[in-house]
Parts: sequence; structure tokens; C-alpha cells
Amino acid sequence: MRERIRTRKFNIAVLLAALLALTLAAPLAAYAATDTAPVVNGAYEVVEYNLRATVDKTHSYNVVENITVNLPDAVQSVSFAVPNGNFRLDGLAVKNAEYLETVKGDERFITINDAEQLTKGQHTFEIDYTLREFADRDELKDVFYFNLLMPSWMQPITKVNISVQFPLDFPWDDIQYFAGQFGVQNVDTKLDYIADEQSKTVTITGDRIPENFGITLQSDLPNNYWEGALDGAWATRFALILAAAVAVVLLILWLIGGRDPKFTKVKQVHPIEGITPVEMGYIFIGRVRIKDVIALIVHLGIKGYLKISEYAPKKYNLIRLSYPEGEEKYIRSAYDILFEDVPQDRGIDMEQVLPRLRQIKKSIGDDVAAGFSSPEMLAYTPLSKIFRTVGTVLVALLAGMSDLLRYSYAYQTPNYFEAIAVALLAGFLLTLLCKQFDRYYYAEQRDFTIRLILLSVAFALIPIYLAVQTILLTGQVFIAILCAALMLLSAFMVIIMRARAKGNASLANRFMQLRHHIYHPAAKDIAENAFRDINYYYEIMPYALLFSGLETWAISFLSLPVPAPDWYSDDIEGNAISNLRTETETVVDYARDIKAFVRTIDDAYHARNKRRKN
Repeated sequence: MRERIRTRKFNIAVLLAALLALTLAAPLAAYAATDTAPVVNGAYEVVEYNLRATVDKTHSYNVVENITVNLPDAVQSVSFAVPNGNFRLDGLAVKNAEYLETVKGDERFITINDAEQLTKGQHTFEIDYTLREFADRDELKDVFYFNLLMPSWMQPITKVNISVQFPLDFPWDDIQYFAGQFGVQNVDTKLDYIADEQSKTVTITGDRIPENFGITLQSDLPNNYWEGALDGAWATRFALILAAAVAVVLLILWLIGGRDPKFTKVKQVHPIEGITPVEMGYIFIGRVRIKDVIALIVHLGIKGYLKISEYAPKKYNLIRLSYPEGEEKYIRSAYDILFEDVPQDRGIDMEQVLPRLRQIKKSIGDDVAAGFSSPEMLAYTPLSKIFRTVGTVLVALLAGMSDLLRYSYAYQTPNYFEAIAVALLAGFLLTLLCKQFDRYYYAEQRDFTIRLILLSVAFALIPIYLAVQTILLTGQVFIAILCAALMLLSAFMVIIMRARAKGNASLANRFMQLRHHIYHPAAKDIAENAFRDINYYYEIMPYALLFSGLETWAISFLSLPVPAPDWYSDDIEGNAISNLRTETETVVDYARDIKAFVRTIDDAYHARNKRRKN
């Protein structure tokens, strides 16, 4: 039950983390990107606003603004509105004056703060820039739209003089202008508009223009009139190239140093000679776990060195029997720690066992590691560790870049906070996936499968989210789906990017064949070995325990004569009622007894450690 509760908490935490990061990214980014408005110190008068613009066939406008102001007194700064929107503004500069560029929402301002240029009297400031529009997405027409005087202009203007030069082949039938403070209105009394088709020039002049007064030129053009305009279509193509490049790089890394050496699979129906259960955990993951120590206790019981007595529900005594004379030194060391100051045929209860388990784990860990210290016996090669880390970083960066590039296609300002959040979440979930995949060798199959599926789904939500958002912004369905598939392929390459050293891989291969025998035994193998050795079931039991297959292993022996374990006794008063068993116990009942013992000790050990840390 506790394991199921932990699994549910883990699953909920993963899903909440994914959903929370993706949901909050956009609004937090919008808040973080807000700038302050320009501060203008001192009153001044705009005497003249002169704008000269040349329209280029690349859908760009080269602009020179000459703005003359009259300062009754010296001021600290003056501010002018310049274009801001869904286009690129290149080369923005003020000649011969220091200035500051600020953005607030959809408005952009040039604030001149040059003390030498802000003394009393008239001053003329020249502002140069090139406004480069993006390619139109409308398949029926192209559009010309140019704000000559921004509605966010904050000062009245005494005199306006605007001249716009168009290409010689510019269609002239539909060109028109709009002006006013609050949208379209009659401004004939303020502005004079002259459109000269022969010279392809529009001239607009006016006097006493109020603040917040906008002037706009607009025209619908034939489709594909603009040539060489900025086109964000490169973004999706680049995203696809990037995703493919990451997948190819990871495949190369996997081929170089990320895959296990290959060995011929040979049937394994007996434990590997010279390898005890406690060493198996080190072979697979490079460390001794508490579960390996508990499996060693079961191994010592099977060998006749101790007895397990359940004297109350989920309460156990370990009784000392004969000393393990012929066993490995670290096994004898573990036995000495477990039964220190305990006479023959006397026992210790769980409260005494738990702290001794911690000492055993610490003591034998170094001894076991010493036996696998050569480079050939490493559970993970250093190169594969590096490659997996590099791969995780690459996939995280790919996720973040994919998020940024979809904005570039749609000519929108990238949401950098969202991209960072997506990258970090992708890296975090992929790391969890790698850790879960590495548990395959010793995790309980049902628990392993559920966690792996949930983590995989949580990670897959990222490329799916990016693909959906890319399709909504760009309509590029095939490229979006292909990018998502390549990201998933890259993640898979990272997950399997763990290589064993040759000697370790050989042992792991044999143990995996033993695991296959435990979960999928051939009836003939079971029968032959069970009749040859009546204790064959118990010979394999510690390994079945470590592979989380105790009951699966027991089911294969239901029709065979397996003796009750003389090293385990159920001494609970009224045990038949407490265990809800029939009078005739089966080998599955024996397995459940040992499974309950292992789980109880394991839970109690971790609960004690948690209390100790707190």
C-alpha cells in the first residue's frame, strides 16, 4: 500500500510540474518584458517635423526624420515616438546627439538626453532608420502600410512636411492616406495630400497638428509585388534541420560509446558461480542498495546461517545459527555486524536489526566495490555518462530553440522565459526518464512500467505542445510533426545512452538470462532442476527477490514438491486466521511470506532513516 501511495504521489507531481511550467510561462514572460515609459523633463515646442522616406521593392522603407524643437529653457531630455510593431527596425540612430531607446508595450520612443543639445533655443535632431517589413502571408494580395506620424506622438507640431518616394512600378490606383487623433476623420483643414503618379511621390504637408495625431499611408498591391522581403519561413526549416542534426549527433554518440557490448545469449538456469546476491545490485547500478543487504539476509537463511521468525504481524526476529565459515570475507563481516554480541540460537528483533543493516551496507559496500574496481567491470562507462549528459543538454536546448523559432516564423517577439521553462522542463523530465529506464533490471515490472509510461507521456507533452503551437502559428503541419518526432527520437537515444564495460556487460547479460528464466521458465528446465535438487526453488529465490519476481518464480513450482523453508517460521498465535490461508500452504504462500519480510524491513529501514534525518 505504501508503495502504491508513493507511486501515485510521484505520478501526480510529474504531471503537475509539466502542466504548471507550460501554463505559467507566457504570462510571466509578458510581465518580465515590460519596460518603463520615457520620462520627459521640461516643456518644449516641436516647430517642424520633416520626414523623407524611400520605399524599396524589398518591402523596406529608408527613413530620415528631421525634427526641430524650440526649448524655452534648457531641459534634461526630449522624447519622440518612432515606429514599433511587427517588423524589423534596423540602423535606428540620432545623429550628433546622445539618446536612449525605450519600449513600452506597443510603443517605442527615442529620448535625447544630450545636455549640449538641450540648451535654450532651437535645435534640429536627425533620426535615421530602416523599417523592414516581413513577407505577407496573404495568398491573394500584398499590402503596403506605413505610419508616417505615430499616434503615440506626445507633442503638438507647428509644421509637418512629409515626402515618400515609391518604386517606379508601384501600382498607383489604390494608394490612400488616413490621419487623425482618434481614427479616420476629415483632416482637410490640417493636411494637404498630393500623390504624383508620374514621379511616384506622395507629399503631405500641414500646420498646427495636435498631439496624438497619426498619419498613415496604405495600399493593396498585386500578390508577390514585394521581392526579397524578410521571410520567417526559414525558422521552421531551421528548426527541422536543428532537430535532425541533434538526432544524428546522438546516434553517432551512441554508436561511438553509448551502447553495451554484444554477447551471445546463453540460457542461464542457475546462479552465476562466485557471484552472491549482494553483488548483483553493484553489477547493474554500481552500488550496493539496502535491498541487496536484505537479499543477503535471505541468502544466509537459505544457507542455514540464520532463521527468520515472524512473532507478530510484520514483526520479525533474526535468530543466529551456524557461522558462515566458508563464505566470502564480506559475508562473514556482514554476519559479524548483524549478530554482534548475540549468542548461538539467540535472536535480535527489528529495532536491533535496522541500525545494523546500515552498518552492513556501509561496511560491505567498499568490499564489494573492490571486487569490481577494474575498468572492465564498470556498470557505466565514463564516456557513456558524459554522452548521456551531453544528450540531455542537447535535447533541452532543442526544445527551447524550437519554442523560440516558431515565434520567428510568425514575426512575433520571442517569449524567452517560456523557452527557458520548456528547456528546463524537458531536461528535468528526460533525466527522470533515464533514471527510471535504468531501474529496468531490478524494479518490479508493474511499478516500472507504470512510472515509465507516465514519465514518457509527461515528456511527450513537450514536443506535442510545441508542434500544436507551431501548427497554429505557421500552418506547417508536416514540419511540426516531423520536428516533434525527431525530438522524441533524440530523447530515446539519450535514454538508451548507457554503456557497460565489457566484463560488466558479460555478467549483466548472463544475469538477464537468469531473469528471463525466472519470469519465463521452460517447464522442462524447472522440472529437471527441481527433481535433481529439491531446494532448487530456494537456490534461485534471492535473485528472484532482487528482480522483483518472487511470486512469479513461485507460481512455476505450484505443481512440484517444494519443502517449506526451515529457515523461516510463522510463530504468530492464530496464524491461520491472521494470514487467511487454507490449511495446506503452497510455495506461493512461502514466497509471499518472504516478500512481506523484505518489504517490511525495507519500509522500516527507510522510515527510520527519514526520522533520523528529520
